[in-house]
Amino acid sequence: MFEAVSQSILSKWESEKQEPPLLKRMCIANILGQSYALNNEEKNQLKYAHSLDLQHQKFQNIYDYQHNKVKLAHWEKIENIEKDLIEK
Repeated sequence: MFEAVSQSILSKWESEKQEPPLLKRMCIANILGQSYALNNEEKNQLKYAHSLDLQHQKFQNIYDYQHNKVKLAHWEKIENIEKDLIEK
């Protein structure tokens, strides 16, 4: 994901020409060591995406793990074993 954050993306965002997708905004915040607070629209998008995921549980998951909740956490406070799982 970090490779997908380019100078072009940052410049367009700073000049208010184009806002990066949610995942990239969260990635940028992580790179800068900041937490990312979701606004109401983003929370609704995640709820909708989660509902779609629940509807499609019968299909094979492309990830090698299952998730059951979303939690906001500061990178510094995450245990190393969890950081290793995230970075994989």
